[in-house]
Amino acid sequence: MMEDNKDLLQVMQLLDAIRLLGVDYQFEKEKSEALSKVYDADFNNHGLYEVPLQFRLLRQHISW
Repeated sequence: MMEDNKDLLQVMQLLDAIRLLGVDYQFEKEKSEALSKVYDADFNNHGLYEVPLQFRLLRQHISW
């Protein structure tokens, strides 16, 4: 369980880095697959870094 959360954190950090570099348009398919996993993840027991990162990624990439 902890390993899955660690992997998900690394995926979120990668998504954020790709966006900051401005090359996220080259990874649309991979980005949408990763965002689906981030959306489905349960972050109830995580800290002040993971939850805001998850919220920001979803807010930036998912149209309401």
